[in-house]
Amino acid sequence: MEYQNSTFFNINSLLNTDLSNFSHLNVQLENCQYLNNTVILQLKNCLAECLQLQTLILNLQFDGIQFQQMKLLTEGLPEYQNLNNLQLHLNENEILPETVSILGSFLKKCQQLTKLKIEITENCIGSEGLTELSNAIQTIKNIQHLELQAGNNYIEDDGILALSKALSHLSVQLTDLVIELQQNQITEEGAYQIGEALSICSHLKNLDLFLDTNKIGDRGASSLFTGISKCTQLTSLKLDLLDNEIKDEGACQFGEKIRCLQNITNIEIVLDNNGIRDNGISSIVIGLSNCKLITILSLRLRQNKIDQKGANEIGVAISTLSNLTNLVLYLCYNRLGYRGASNFASGLSKCSQLKELSLSLNSNKIKDQGANAIGVALSNCKNLKKLELWLNKNEISHIGASGLATGLSNCTQIEFLLLNLQKNNIGVEGTCAIGITLSKYNNITDLTLGLNQNKIEDMGIYGIVKGLSNCSSIKTLSLTLYGNNLTSQGYSQIDQCIYSMKNLILLQCGLSDGEKLLKSKEILDCNNIKVLNIIPTNYQSESEIMYHKIKALKIKRLVQLQLEID
Repeated sequence: MEYQNSTFFNINSLLNTDLSNFSHLNVQLENCQYLNNTVILQLKNCLAECLQLQTLILNLQFDGIQFQQMKLLTEGLPEYQNLNNLQLHLNENEILPETVSILGSFLKKCQQLTKLKIEITENCIGSEGLTELSNAIQTIKNIQHLELQAGNNYIEDDGILALSKALSHLSVQLTDLVIELQQNQITEEGAYQIGEALSICSHLKNLDLFLDTNKIGDRGASSLFTGISKCTQLTSLKLDLLDNEIKDEGACQFGEKIRCLQNITNIEIVLDNNGIRDNGISSIVIGLSNCKLITILSLRLRQNKIDQKGANEIGVAISTLSNLTNLVLYLCYNRLGYRGASNFASGLSKCSQLKELSLSLNSNKIKDQGANAIGVALSNCKNLKKLELWLNKNEISHIGASGLATGLSNCTQIEFLLLNLQKNNIGVEGTCAIGITLSKYNNITDLTLGLNQNKIEDMGIYGIVKGLSNCSSIKTLSLTLYGNNLTSQGYSQIDQCIYSMKNLILLQCGLSDGEKLLKSKEILDCNNIKVLNIIPTNYQSESEIMYHKIKALKIKRLVQLQLEID
């Protein structure tokens, strides 16, 4: 038997290959322009040859698949006695409930599956279609790893009931479960059903549950958390409940239940845009602080109502997690203020084992005091290799920027740095301090600097350039500097610096109207840049965008030009 990862990107390659002994087959016909009924039948005949298959990956995304095509493809296929891994990628087609019924009939022929992945996001399967799919899945008794992506499909609670029954049937053997049902019409009743099903999945090790942009509310969230708390063997949990009308009541239930998961090492929670206040946040992080094995923690709490008390509790909680190495914390668009930022920073300063940190405090009015406190905290995180720091729109001046830079100067092991300080009041002195810090980063290979709409001027650019000149290992550089009263001389300094960076391969630039960056002789003669990604500012005219493109295409050694346009 041929054991190989054989990938095919067109039907002709399949037709010209003897597939009878293949054990692993990967067919990638995504966004295929010629996928008519004839081609569907050819694909079916090829699949019918593969009686020895153990793994089948079939990608038919964006192909306009409807009832007739699914029927042509699946009806008459043999039972696959050896197939244990099936992955079907069917996102963004034209799949209705009756089409799912045909798919379900095919799944019932695959009774030896231990791993099943179905992506059917952005179709129109509704509750009826999810019921058909769930009824088929529950007949496959050996599934250990199940992944179902069915977001944006007009699914209501009655469809969730059928899915929950299927999960209950599979509960004994399930160890890995991924369910994506975002942007549907699930209420507290649907969340209750999911929670009930999860409560008997006692062998689950890894659970990813994405229910963002539904309407499960506090009661639904409480039911869900109660069910998850019974999965005491979990080592990894990813839970997305963005925009679900969850307030403090639901958040408090999460905090109470999460402490049951004593084996958890990786946890990612998304609760953006839910109106949670300090009491709810405090309960969540106090619960998390009881999970002492956590090494990776991601908390996304954007656009809630967190004040300085909640920020303090977050800091205290993370300071008790002695095994924490990776932290993602998004608190932008809350109400921390400089006191809240300082309170949080006090806890962060104790996380000396961190290797990766992503911290977003955009639009929190942390001011110079908060920025200084963050800098002091980071000075203790000397093992950081990757740092992403978003402090946009926070009323930070050169004082806060200098304090932040001083703290960062201790993080000399950094290889990846993203520093966004857009829309503040940072002037020459603060920018030069950042430049001095950059000069100490001998290991950095990937750098993003977002400094647009400050008060940098040419002298500040000189400080940045001086620092960058010592970063000889940089391969990827992203710069956004517009709105800083730069003259041609300032832009020329940047271009000369880019020209001198011999290991630079990929350059990304945020450019405004009439931007003078990338226009000098040094850039046009640059031998190192192979990929250039230009990001025009919002509301630019087509003529301005074309101006940037024509300018960029004059770079002699450029291999690839990308324009990111919203």
